[in-house]
Amino acid sequence: MVCPPRWYPASIFVFQRIQEGDVFDASAYGMVLLGLILVPYALVWRLGGVRTGL
Repeated sequence: MVCPPRWYPASIFVFQRIQEGDVFDASAYGMVLLGLILVPYALVWRLGGVRTGL
């Protein structure tokens, strides 16, 4: 996998902000990440169901 040299997961950004004391920025960004994870999962579950064993 090829990625830019300064690339890192978005969750690391949240932890770095918490360490720097920017709790409000970290929590806002964490909520965005949570939405990005839960919305597609909810759509798949609603449309076709989530099957175990995949």
